[in-house]
Amino acid sequence: MEGRPSRIFIAVKLSRDLRDRLGYLQCRLFAGRTDVRVVSVENLHITLRFLGEVEKERIGNVISACEQTAAIFSRFYIDVRGVGSFPAGNPRILWAGITDGSDTLIEINARLEYLLGKEGFTPDEKPYRPHLTIGRVKPSQGIADLRRCIAAMSDIEIGGQSVDGISLMSSRLGREAPVYTEIAWRPLLN
Repeated sequence: MEGRPSRIFIAVKLSRDLRDRLGYLQCRLFAGRTDVRVVSVENLHITLRFLGEVEKERIGNVISACEQTAAIFSRFYIDVRGVGSFPAGNPRILWAGITDGSDTLIEINARLEYLLGKEGFTPDEKPYRPHLTIGRVKPSQGIADLRRCIAAMSDIEIGGQSVDGISLMSSRLGREAPVYTEIAWRPLLN
């Protein structure tokens, strides 16, 4: 189906080393838990902007916004540290936090929002909070135990990496996990 919309998002892809470190953390945090749907190591990324279903003819506009954004930001370093949840008291999304580089990610998101808004995309209503989603919680009785595990790892040092570009990704929902495919990658300035 040629005109079928694509489910897309703009992201920072992670290095193999950082994904492996996060995978190890997931094993420690979620071992034996059936109430958490763990994000596969291959799918770990930092979302800069989720766009949802976008018509194929508009994808060029999104690539252009990525290109214009990448052209004004230099490469930078991110440090991933600590585990938390959204919302904090009743975990639904489990995340690893971003310390160093967080301000730059917020600036990149703001630039993307501006450029996408000029192209008629609806702005995201929630304020952007850089993070890495590592799991999603299914309703269960073990929430108190999960909160204790999160609190114990709230300041754990995980690792870091250089960010040298931004990617436009498509997401196809599958039975087990979504399948992500890179549509375009745009390098940041040296």
